[in-house]
Amino acid sequence: DVLLLRTPNSSVAMERLQQLVREVGLAAASNSRELQLQTKSPKVSIRDFRVGDVLLFIPTSERRDKWLAFHNRCPHHYLSEESVAQYFRHRPAATSNFLGRVHRIEVMVASAERNPFLLPLGTEYYVCHAHPLTRDMLASSISSSRLTSSSSTQPPGSDLHQKGT
Repeated sequence: DVLLLRTPNSSVAMERLQQLVREVGLAAASNSRELQLQTKSPKVSIRDFRVGDVLLFIPTSERRDKWLAFHNRCPHHYLSEESVAQYFRHRPAATSNFLGRVHRIEVMVASAERNPFLLPLGTEYYVCHAHPLTRDMLASSISSSRLTSSSSTQPPGSDLHQKGT
């Protein structure tokens, strides 16, 4: 879109243009995270966990009822009981990991009343609600990321053949 500002005062025109640029920038920033979530390939996050990240959870006991996120200096992130129950409804209990995209994170504090992970009292921990990534999701993400990376390595217009004069 082309924006034409017709005003005798160039400073007013410049202010209006700057305001429009800010508005467009804010709209783009708010949609940026959502767009990244829709298009990014499933790279496993190991720190600074946020909603939309893909996390790898590993069991903390042989019973496989408590799952901890694989991390680098980002401790106490556990898979929610609901996510565990939903995941194992259709999978063997011997599964050794859970790979999922986080859709909600709850901040909790270990107390005498609520301490499912047996943490020291007062320890802050995080309960991550995640949807499991299936093999189909992984395969389509890998295929699309390969397609994107192979097409982005060619310079623009490289598929056009021009005759020299």
